[in-house]
Amino acid sequence: MQSIPQQRLILYILALGLLPVILVLLNYQSQASVLSAMDIRLNKIQQTLLLEKDKYQNNVEVTQRHQNADPFYVDKALESLIFLNDEIDRLQSILEDPSFPATPSVTERLEFLKSKRNRLAFAEQTITSYDRFKETIEVMKHPVELDLDDLHRLLSKIERLNIGSHTPDAHSPQLLITDFRLERKKHANNNESFILNMKLLKREYE
Repeated sequence: MQSIPQQRLILYILALGLLPVILVLLNYQSQASVLSAMDIRLNKIQQTLLLEKDKYQNNVEVTQRHQNADPFYVDKALESLIFLNDEIDRLQSILEDPSFPATPSVTERLEFLKSKRNRLAFAEQTITSYDRFKETIEVMKHPVELDLDDLHRLLSKIERLNIGSHTPDAHSPQLLITDFRLERKKHANNNESFILNMKLLKREYE
């Protein structure tokens, strides 16, 4: 049997000596990859838990805010609103002034603005009950005409926000606008109003 050259033998010995180091490095790299994957997974779990915590806290705050809501809020606070008050006052003054002859158009316009035809009227379309709350779809029976200030006042009551000079009511239920249609209407005196039609989702917490 031919003997192994001394130079090659030295290389074999060095290779055998480095083998444990290589195995240790490979094992370390494998463990590092596993730890890195675990860190990523733990970070994702932590983020999910934080999101769930924020969601839970938000739900608690919303529930507490609307816990003592008036069940007749839509009837009392929304359907009682009178719109275009400035125009009503102006038309009323015209009719009461003897120097201005009353015309059918003025009389009809005033009657319309003061009637229920230009008041909000909602119909309960769908009612769904859950464990802790009840949802009702409120649909307007007919459009209403209003001006920009009226719109701000109405949205303040629905969205429970300060809008302009209008502040929200204390005992409103959670109201979400699910459909909102607004049409601009120009008048001969350069004034403008809007024709509004919308749907609401009313959420009442137990």
